[in-house]
Amino acid sequence: MLPTTNVGTWAPRAEKQVEKNKRSDDSAGSAKRPKSSLKDPLGEPPPWFKDAAPAAVETGLPAEAAAASTSELPPSEAASSSEPSPGAKDEIAQAAGRLVEHIKNPSKFAKVATMACKLLEDGRVNKHNSEAFFEVLEAGMADPKLRVKEKAYRVPCRALYNAALQRKEVFGLKRQATLRLWQMRVINQIDLLAKEPEQVLRICREIRQGLMILPCLDPSLEPPSRSGGGRREMMPAAARPVWAEALFECLTVAMSMNDLEWARNDLNMLVKTAHDRRQNFTDDQASAILNWNRKRKTGTDDLKKLFG
Repeated sequence: MLPTTNVGTWAPRAEKQVEKNKRSDDSAGSAKRPKSSLKDPLGEPPPWFKDAAPAAVETGLPAEAAAASTSELPPSEAASSSEPSPGAKDEIAQAAGRLVEHIKNPSKFAKVATMACKLLEDGRVNKHNSEAFFEVLEAGMADPKLRVKEKAYRVPCRALYNAALQRKEVFGLKRQATLRLWQMRVINQIDLLAKEPEQVLRICREIRQGLMILPCLDPSLEPPSRSGGGRREMMPAAARPVWAEALFECLTVAMSMNDLEWARNDLNMLVKTAHDRRQNFTDDQASAILNWNRKRKTGTDDLKKLFG
């Protein structure tokens, strides 16, 4: 029988050391939360995405080792994690190369996108094979403007990338940032083209929120911070070009609806917000924004004359 003391049962020093090491490992694991890097070309996500992306752990190890290093997997992935080498015999990882080639082919895009969407919805994409599957998503975005322009591509394209966003937790943080960019660049544009009032007004608000975290040309025009003190949070400089491109593409589609009376007020607000931040865009984009702003002012002056 082990001797007891006033603090409990006695244990050999070696056992106490093992327990101490275990507690240390547990606390270290919980502290290794990734920090956002300004070197990431996609940078910090805009505010409206911040509550949508749970923090996944990225270790910098190969995909299989990184997946194995996570503390727990959802029940739906528990079975796949029991294999001795996750991903080694994974059908999705093995088929990714063929899917990449097929989804680049315009005549096969819709079929492959529908198939890939089904894989996501069925939960077959997990942390072990998500990196291979993401290559398929990237290949599908080889020409995002074409996916938006051609009506035949819109439905399967929106379904695929929306399904990826719905299951974004299986992807690493940088991949999640890319999915957020695609949401603005493709999904929102497709939703705008449907011209449903509720969707159009929602996306106009999202575009404006994205524009608001770009710096103003005139610092005196900067709105106050949400907390009421200190500097307003801005998008990292390295992230601005790609986000400005996505926001401008959405803005261009939105401005094609300027003839819709119910959308005009929101569109005018978008143009004014973009005009105040036009230095974030290319020369051609800034020129288009200047032209939209002239038309906005003309329309406002006409209304003043009408009701004056």
